[in-house]
Amino acid sequence: MPPQFLSEQMALIKDMTASKKFQVQQHLKTSKHIRLEPVKSNSAQKEQQLLLACSSKSKYPDVNQLIANVKKIFLKAPSRTARFSEIAPSTPLPPSPVVTRWGSWIDAATYYGKNFDVIEAVIATFDPEEAQSIQESKILLETEGIKESLLFIAMNFACISSTITRLVERGLLLSSAISLVNGVFDELKSLQSDAYYGKLSNVLYKNKGFEKLKKVSQIMSGDAIIDETVQPLTMSDLLCMKHAPIVSCDVERVFSEYKAMLTDNRRGFNFENLRHHVIIKCNHNL
Repeated sequence: MPPQFLSEQMALIKDMTASKKFQVQQHLKTSKHIRLEPVKSNSAQKEQQLLLACSSKSKYPDVNQLIANVKKIFLKAPSRTARFSEIAPSTPLPPSPVVTRWGSWIDAATYYGKNFDVIEAVIATFDPEEAQSIQESKILLETEGIKESLLFIAMNFACISSTITRLVERGLLLSSAISLVNGVFDELKSLQSDAYYGKLSNVLYKNKGFEKLKKVSQIMSGDAIIDETVQPLTMSDLLCMKHAPIVSCDVERVFSEYKAMLTDNRRGFNFENLRHHVIIKCNHNL
């Protein structure tokens, strides 16, 4: 909390009693009264780092720019959205991929590969003087090679998006999760270019935990024996790893649920109510 803001608030409670002053001081320390200093966000730098981390996006900059510009065209533009629905009533609106979710970018590229002619026809009806994104989108739609790039992504990378969706499911067997990753390996290995297969191999090679989970899956299926590679896991640990997740989505979900549960504006939340909430959260999908 900035010192200036704290001094202003303390001046207002100078004449209060000691007990009341203490209550107000504790209340001012809650997160909703904390003024954060302005932080300069560099979204372009963050997006560039993610582009470098995902080979498919960095190798197709024109596709990435087309997706970003078309997203801007229909963002908070009800008249353009209505025009799209009039021209192509059976075609859904262009998806809005999230920068931190790479599967959504692949889904968007697949959408443009399947509906390229529809998108081109709709954007052709817009005035390029209305927005810079319209002008840039028209140029990108006429760029040489962009159709081939969209077709290549839709035909070869759709398996990555579907695999990401399956891996975040709750209750997925460890053997099924390993099989899904191996299926992506086989799909990328069949491509003429080794860049994508090499990228995935390099990432998983550095992940020692994934290799241990593969070993555990082989032990459960009877294809391997217990050796020093699975240490320090015990027999009791191995028995509990039938549904072991290979992604951290469950942990992130728990953080979000507890953040929504333990908010600053709760005043009568005792341990018994907390226990009931935890039981409901843990069994909500039964």
